Amino acid sequence: MSTKELKQISIKTHFKDETRRFRVPFTIAYKELCAILDQIFNLNVGNRSIFSLFYRDDEDELITFSSDFELKEAFNFLKETKQTLFKIFITQKKPQKLEKSLFNKQENEQEQEQEQEQKKEQKKEQEKEQEPEPEKEQKQEKEQKQEKEKEQKQKKEKEQKQKKEQKQKKEQKKKKKQKKVIPQQETQYNEQINQLVQIGLIERDINLYYLKQFKGDVKKAANAILNAMRK
Repeated sequence: MSTKELKQISIKTHFKDETRRFRVPFTIAYKELCAILDQIFNLNVGNRSIFSLFYRDDEDELITFSSDFELKEAFNFLKETKQTLFKIFITQKKPQKLEKSLFNKQENEQEQEQEQEQKKEQKKEQEKEQEPEPEKEQKQEKEQKQEKEKEQKQKKEKEQKQKKEQKQKKEQKKKKKQKKVIPQQETQYNEQINQLVQIGLIERDINLYYLKQFKGDVKKAANAILNAMRK
């Protein structure tokens, strides 16, 4: 085998029912090989999600390759085994997807329509953000009115709270005053209360109540207490 012959390799490619043969240099890159295959079979071989490339090794196993490094390894294998023909098998992973992505223009049109719709929506949102000046003024006036109403409400609540506190203070003062009056009255009738206690009527509060009823008359108060007890 001459040096000139070693610089190139014969390629035999199988795809479905078609078989093609051509020559390429050993230095060819993976993308360049895919470009040649695309031109020959009118495919998109470089799309790994749709197509796969294989060759058969010395153990009769199919080896996938999809990069410069793997293609170089395949060529090294040919040189080592002194083969002058490189057989490539092309398989299609998803024919339906291939048909849609390569030959169906409708899908591209739908994608364009979706992009246009998205742009329209974005434009609408921008227009909403850029409100006309009259609308902005109305919005500001409304916000100011709401703020004013809020302040008035807070002021009213504060006044009501103050009034409530003042009322509570007055009631507390009144209660304290009432409490002070009772001891004075008890002091006023202290002598009469003691007289009732001496005759066995020991409830000072009850004694005071009836003494007040009868303006300090011990006899009438005692009779009233006894009558109440009998009932």
